[in-house]
Amino acid sequence: MKNPTLVKYLLVLIFVSFAFNMLRAQSPANDQACRATSLLLDVPPDFMSNKRAGFTPQEYALLGAGGWLSTSPRAINNSLWYSFTAPVSGAVEVNLSGSDFDTELAVFSVGDCSDYSTFHLIGINDDQPTRGMNLLSDRSSMLQLDGLVPGEVYYVLVDGKMNEMSGVPATGTVSIFLTELLPGLTQQGSRK
Repeated sequence: MKNPTLVKYLLVLIFVSFAFNMLRAQSPANDQACRATSLLLDVPPDFMSNKRAGFTPQEYALLGAGGWLSTSPRAINNSLWYSFTAPVSGAVEVNLSGSDFDTELAVFSVGDCSDYSTFHLIGINDDQPTRGMNLLSDRSSMLQLDGLVPGEVYYVLVDGKMNEMSGVPATGTVSIFLTELLPGLTQQGSRK
């Protein structure tokens, strides 16, 4: 090539393409269960995007567990994982109501975070119960659990709901908040 401008242009194009692919390829740290982000009780919500999250083939072992996990092999798409230690009361609310997309939520007791056959579904939710006229809030997920074993670690799967028309999973910013409840006062989602 004798045109130095063209060579510079091609080098810049290659660099920009490489940089873009590197940024796109970086998934969130909590994209796998063993790298779950720990949630603390009653602290401000944790915010994280699931846009670069993916799934691992091992997560498909969770299909058939119940609820939205029973639907199709495409049920898990842009998963984020969280964990929490059950409080003395054994009752919590996991709330995604500040999220800006249609979320799905599942909570598991786990024997080994690297072996999905040891995951046991405790509770699951697609859309929280209607609370007034806020339709976006109604598409987010909320789960109240009672009867958890105090001190035991539980794992939370957060995903975006698959759009039935387009076949594209919902993505956006997850807002997750963990609250301790009084035992016996949960409205839905008791331990199985």
